Amino acid sequence: MFDDGEMDKKEQARRLLALWRLALTTPAIYMAVGLIVGQTVFSAQEEPGLISLESGARSGLLLGFLMVGGLLLTGILWLRQKRLAFFETDFSVYRARCFWMFVLCDTIAFSGLCLYLIDGDAVGQGLMSLLAWLGYAISRPLTLRQE
Repeated sequence: MFDDGEMDKKEQARRLLALWRLALTTPAIYMAVGLIVGQTVFSAQEEPGLISLESGARSGLLLGFLMVGGLLLTGILWLRQKRLAFFETDFSVYRARCFWMFVLCDTIAFSGLCLYLIDGDAVGQGLMSLLAWLGYAISRPLTLRQE
């Protein structure tokens, strides 16, 4: 998809932005999967989730997931700072750092789905999705202006 010899930097930047736009949908897809599982699997259960937890354990689990999401968001911020130096000089390094930022954002969103499956906490999944979208907003690739 990305071959430095085949296309110029403008085209690579355009494709990277298109990939970013596509990646923006993954938190919504994970939320839809959670909704479907909640309506089909968890509807027959007394409490949603695969594990029945007490309220203190639920709060601790949510806090743990949010802390991991915050750490991943910190990694995204670090990568954002480091990638800018390579936009003009080495676009392949810039592109690789963008991909890693997308992976971290998706990891945050996927952990929200895991939180929902474990505990049935839809609010927690929503918070993790919001964190993922914040990460995607931070990781938006730069574009080259059309001349």
